[in-house]
Amino acid sequence: MAQRQMRGRSSGQWSTINPHAAGLDVGATFHVVAVAPDRDEQPVRTFGTFSGDLHRLADWLQRVGITTVAMESTGVYWIPAFEILEARGIAVVLVNARHVKHVPGRKSDVNDAQWLQQLHQYGLLRGSFRPREEVTRLRAYLRHRERLVEYAAAHIGEAHAAARKLGLEVDVLEVRRAEDIVAAFGTLDRSVQALYVCPDPLINANHARINTLALGARLPTIHPFRDYLGAGGLMSYGANNPDLFRRAGDYVDKILRGAKPADLPVEQPTKFDFIINLPLPRRLASTCRRRCSPAPTR
Repeated sequence: MAQRQMRGRSSGQWSTINPHAAGLDVGATFHVVAVAPDRDEQPVRTFGTFSGDLHRLADWLQRVGITTVAMESTGVYWIPAFEILEARGIAVVLVNARHVKHVPGRKSDVNDAQWLQQLHQYGLLRGSFRPREEVTRLRAYLRHRERLVEYAAAHIGEAHAAARKLGLEVDVLEVRRAEDIVAAFGTLDRSVQALYVCPDPLINANHARINTLALGARLPTIHPFRDYLGAGGLMSYGANNPDLFRRAGDYVDKILRGAKPADLPVEQPTKFDFIINLPLPRRLASTCRRRCSPAPTR
């Protein structure tokens, strides 16, 4: 019934529900924003997706008196704009794109942002549920943790498969806190011959302690970073960090010179280092001789 009545009316006969409304068409590389034609000489504008661009977008909306914005929930591109506008005190209505398409009466010469602005102005949009900021942050952490657990399971499976091809067996020691490191070494079987230390913030912060425990257990350790060999590691194999930092600097230089980040290719490390701490095997052998040599007889 509501749709039949709307088709029979012109836009000038509709009742304005949100007089200070704007519409935002979300994109991957830029956003298009529209306000009512009487609010600005240029009522439709385009902004980039970086934080500075989004703050300029919010500045313009506040300057022309906008208090509420409607946008579609397109992928994840809407999230930064949503958070910045909300932090500025602008009420954001997040709508489902499929619902917008089902609203009749759109003219062919009206772009998506203008159409959203018109629908929002006349109160024809229904916002999607958006949890409070605290719940949203917690949900993001839980989802990220779930992905990390899935990635870890996949990597562990690959490690087991590679070890079987070499006739080896891999045991995984799970450490959640720094206090768990000593207990993890206590569970090692005497048949364990080496220890690979995975890159992780907790492990990285305690690599010296891990190397000390490994030396005490006469276990050679392999690390992903060469810097950890000074604390008693035997070998390291991983990407060359200075080379990565240099290439990151090249990226920054290109962006400062005008290159668009979206146009720059995503590169993988190409330079890897395999380092052996040569004095360590002699230390391990000396420790083994002292511990394994028979006691002198009288």
